Amino acid sequence: MVIVKDEKGVIRERLVEQSDQLRWGWVTESGFMLPHHPDFNTILQNSPSSSFRSDLKEGKVSNVLVVDSASGLLRAGSPKQVDEYLYGGEYECRLSQIGELPN
Repeated sequence: MVIVKDEKGVIRERLVEQSDQLRWGWVTESGFMLPHHPDFNTILQNSPSSSFRSDLKEGKVSNVLVVDSASGLLRAGSPKQVDEYLYGGEYECRLSQIGELPN
C-alpha cells in the first residue's frame, strides 16, 4: 500500500498496489477481481453499457471508466472526455460527494 501525504503530513490518498490485492486475496494473478474484494458488488452493479465493446473497438471511448458525478455509475469516455473529467471539475465533484476531497 502506498500512502500519499501532503507537506503537513496529512494523508491525502491511499493506493493499494496489485501485489497487496493479490496477497489479500482480492484479485487473481491475472488481475481478475474476486467476490470478497471490497468493490466487487459496486463494480458488478455498475458494469459498462452494452455498446462499450463496440464503442471501444471503433475508438469512440477509451478503456478508462470514470464515475459519473451525477449518477454515481461507471461510464466510459474518449481520451478527451477522460481529460475533461479529471481536469474539468467533475472528478473533484465526485471526490467531494464521497468525502474524499483533500482540504
